[in-house]
Amino acid sequence: MSTAVQNHLVDEYLKELRAAARGLPRSARSELVASIEEHITEALAPEADEVEVRTALDRLGDPQEIVQGAYDSTKSSRRLDVTDWSAILLLLVGGVIVPVIGWIIGVILLWRSHVWTVREKLIGTLLVPGGLSLALILSLAFSSKRNCFGGPVRPGGSVVTQCTGGHSTLTEILLIILLSLLVITPITTAIYLARRVRMNRLQGTTGNRGPTGLER
Repeated sequence: MSTAVQNHLVDEYLKELRAAARGLPRSARSELVASIEEHITEALAPEADEVEVRTALDRLGDPQEIVQGAYDSTKSSRRLDVTDWSAILLLLVGGVIVPVIGWIIGVILLWRSHVWTVREKLIGTLLVPGGLSLALILSLAFSSKRNCFGGPVRPGGSVVTQCTGGHSTLTEILLIILLSLLVITPITTAIYLARRVRMNRLQGTTGNRGPTGLER
C-alpha cells in the first residue's frame, strides 16, 4: 500500500476527529488530536496495507464517540474545579472581605476562566463593579447623621427629644431604592454567572467560543 493512500485514510480520520471536537476547549482538543495521531503512528507500520490501516482506525472507534468520552472527562474535571465558583464568590463579596483587592482577584479569576464567553465576562465585570461592597460603602457614606439631644422637660417629667440633621424623606426613599439596586444587581449577576457555568458546559461553550464551539 502506498504511503499516499495510508496518509489519506489517516488524514480523513483526523479531519473528522477535529470536526467532532470543535466543542472542546482548545487545549483539550489539541491534546486529544495529538494523542490519537501519535497512537496511529505507533500502531501502523510504514508498509501497512489498506486493510491494516482501516482495522487500526476501527479499533480506535468512531471520532464522535472518542470526542464524547473526552468531553465527559473534561466536564467531570471542570466540575471539581473550584476556581470558577471562587470567581463568582469574590465578585460578589470579595470587596467586602478585602476592600477592592478581593473584587479585583475575582475579576482576574473570571477572565482567566474558559467556561464563560467574553460577553458573560463583561457582564460580570461591569455590572456594579465592587459587588456588594459598593452598597456597603454608600450605605455608610449616606447614613443619616442625626444629632439628637434632650430638650425641655414636659409636665409630668417626660423629656422632649430634639433631632437635627439627616436627609429629607424623599432623599431617604431614593437612597433606599439605589441601595436596593446595588444589592440586587450583584446577586442577580452572580446567579446568572453560576447558571451559565452549567449551561456552557452542557453546550460545550468555552472561552471565546459560541454554542457551536467555533472561535469568535
